[in-house]
Amino acid sequence: MQFLYQGLAWGFLLALVPVLIHLINMMRHRRVRWAAMEFLLQSYKKHRKWVWLKQLLLLLARMAAIALLVAMLAQWITRGQWLDFLGGKVTHHYVLLDDSASMAERYGPVSAFEVAGQFLQRLAASAAEQPVPQRLTLLRFSQALAGEDAGQRVADLYAEPIDSEFPQQMEELRHTLDVSSAAVGPGPVLGLLTRLLEESPDEDRIVYVVSDFRRWQWKQTPRVQAALKKLEDSGIQVQLVQCVQRQRPNLAVVDVSPSSETRAAEVPLFFDIRVRNTGTTAASNVPVKVRSIFYDAQSITGEEPQPHIEDMPLVLIDRIEPGETVTRRVQVYFPAPGVHAVEVELPDDGLPTDNRRWCVVHFPDVEPVLVVDGDPDGMNAQFLSALFQPGTHARTGIRADVKPVSYLRDAAPEELSRYYTIFLCDLPRLDPVAVERLEQYVREGGGLVFFAGPQWAIANHNAQLYRNGEGLFPLLLEREDVLPPDELTPAPDVQMVVDDHPVFRELTQGANPLIHSMHVERYLRAAATWPTAPNRDRVRIIAKLRNGQPLVAEQAFGKGRVVAFLTTFAPYWNDLALNATVVVALRLEAYLGAAKRPVDRHVVGTPLEVMVDANLFDPEFRWFLPTGEKDHVLPLTRLAHSEATPGKLLGRLEPTDVLRPGIYEVWLKTKRGQREARRFGVNVDPVESQLAVVGEQELEAALRPLPVRLVRADAFADATVATAGFNRSLFLMLLLVGLLLGEQWLAYSASYHLPKGGAR
Repeated sequence: MQFLYQGLAWGFLLALVPVLIHLINMMRHRRVRWAAMEFLLQSYKKHRKWVWLKQLLLLLARMAAIALLVAMLAQWITRGQWLDFLGGKVTHHYVLLDDSASMAERYGPVSAFEVAGQFLQRLAASAAEQPVPQRLTLLRFSQALAGEDAGQRVADLYAEPIDSEFPQQMEELRHTLDVSSAAVGPGPVLGLLTRLLEESPDEDRIVYVVSDFRRWQWKQTPRVQAALKKLEDSGIQVQLVQCVQRQRPNLAVVDVSPSSETRAAEVPLFFDIRVRNTGTTAASNVPVKVRSIFYDAQSITGEEPQPHIEDMPLVLIDRIEPGETVTRRVQVYFPAPGVHAVEVELPDDGLPTDNRRWCVVHFPDVEPVLVVDGDPDGMNAQFLSALFQPGTHARTGIRADVKPVSYLRDAAPEELSRYYTIFLCDLPRLDPVAVERLEQYVREGGGLVFFAGPQWAIANHNAQLYRNGEGLFPLLLEREDVLPPDELTPAPDVQMVVDDHPVFRELTQGANPLIHSMHVERYLRAAATWPTAPNRDRVRIIAKLRNGQPLVAEQAFGKGRVVAFLTTFAPYWNDLALNATVVVALRLEAYLGAAKRPVDRHVVGTPLEVMVDANLFDPEFRWFLPTGEKDHVLPLTRLAHSEATPGKLLGRLEPTDVLRPGIYEVWLKTKRGQREARRFGVNVDPVESQLAVVGEQELEAALRPLPVRLVRADAFADATVATAGFNRSLFLMLLLVGLLLGEQWLAYSASYHLPKGGAR
């Protein structure tokens, strides 16, 4: 006979109390002979067997009532639906172990994941002592990333028989398990469990969800609620085992991103570092380590990557309030083109997993831009080229390719797509093919800049470029016009409408903004019908003239963006290229070329893919995975497959391969025997840094109407994990009520009562 609370089974000794009371009462009786009662003794002798029987039944009923009460409080568990005590079924323990990144949070000498491991050890020891057959299946949350059809293939243990040697086997296994660093909740693994439960319907089953129960995972749980309800309806016990009791202080690096400036070798680039305080107390004097990781050609000539790592000056954050995110900017320099990285690290705290973050960025030799100038003297192109390529002692990272207007018609779309930005200056009439290719270029993410001029064919461009608000040019033009001097009210010629625009941000600061030093004499006037134009909602006026006419406008077009200046770049109609406002061109290239500077963001638990031309590369891809140890990587060779796209090779790391943060690298080999490297920065999902713990009441509200019993892993009683079956407490309570009613009837029947109407 098995009870949920074995210690209360000692209460069965209380069933002897009625016998003890009866014996004590018999010792108190004295025999007194009384002649007048002799006739009653004769009657008693005649009926005493029946009286003794009723008194014996009364005594047994009282003993049974005490025994039933103790059994109900100790919660009697039976093996089968019909009290099949012989135990023909197997008890199968299904343990769903949370190995997400937050389980690495440390509490003194142990982490939440180690607390979960200790619970597994106690469970194994308790199950090994049971008299009925026991089995155990262990599934980690991260294994559900392989898909719900993975089943027993990904389980650490599947239906493993539990014997006397099983605790030692569990001890060895749990020391090989580690936190995966993936952001994965209970929903996927419960879906995987459902498939496994269908394979063993004739067992008594207990499901243990062993987790840290973070609020973000369990507050929005429709999938979890549906899965738990299905288990409840199937009569399967579900135990929620919590490894963490409260939220602790924690700082996390939640983002490392390059700025949107021009990105090229030998040109310093700013990186923005965001640090968040996810704890409940403020943090002061937080040092932030920054490292640049440079890969030269020699880094892929050995057996594994050999990058050059350089520590940069320490960044100090004075104070971070709870819930606050602080941004700091650092400047990084790489001396040669390639795919390089920046690493940021915080001091160790409760959760070390989110204290490091990597950003991998491709630095080309230069960013090419296309300059097409319709000016017969090419003055716009000359000024732009001199600005982008000032000489050997200064480097902007931009290369200007100057082409004639006919190039727009003759160039293939693939050739145009390699340019980060296209500058079109003082354009005469354009060929329809050129307009079509420009639209395709911008639609696919390119940046386009228009500068007006004397050669501008207004009527033709209105028809081709504006095209009733559906084309590239944002405004309908009317004519070339003059901005007369205003001696009465000497206001600046250029007035900003959007003060914080990235192109003009540096020119609008201070008491005397530099933009006010720009003088404009001539411009192209927008049509009077502009305020009612069909594309009015898609166009933003950035700057205007002092007479209220638009000067600079922009609009989004597909994935790209277009900026139009209604004046020249060369000093024909203004002095833009003759004073400090010349930096506008540099900012235009940085702003409009941003779409050509993607930053791949990968989080732990997501696949990594590389696709290359099958005619140029061998199918053997050699991957290098971070191990969590400094300067150590795990080599992994995988053959690429070509089923995805004809003529292409697809190399892929599955989600279950990408379970640690760090820099992942793959070496490719060309048909000529040369090596190429691709790199990925894989980081912990910032959501895992949210360490607020859900309480039992919150969990009950989230999973209502399902019953919830949340228990601590370190206080989980061995008896609770002993066996599955059916709790008979309700049955015992009903039996106790019936027995008490019978006891009252026996007590009344065995006692003496005056007959109705008799003498008093």
